[in-house]
Amino acid sequence: MKHNLENVEVYTSIDKSSCQVVNLRKSIANLIYNQGNGLGLEGTALAMKMWNGDADTEYNEREIEIIRATVERCCAPCVIEAVNRIFGSKEENK
Repeated sequence: MKHNLENVEVYTSIDKSSCQVVNLRKSIANLIYNQGNGLGLEGTALAMKMWNGDADTEYNEREIEIIRATVERCCAPCVIEAVNRIFGSKEENK
């Protein structure tokens, strides 16, 4: 399934009155590559896929799980919320 991680609105205030549009694809790729302890070659492959991909890159359920877990562990709440808007909440995906 395609999920666009480029041109993502990340709110910079709790009331969501201001935001920045950022390209999360390469940032998350670097995060997985640098902080993906225990992912081994699977993490490296996903990081490379994201880095070399584009807005139309498709991600399978396992890749989405890795992206979501890494972001939840390493990123600020505003980025976690942005990623959840892209992939849907965990509850929606069950």
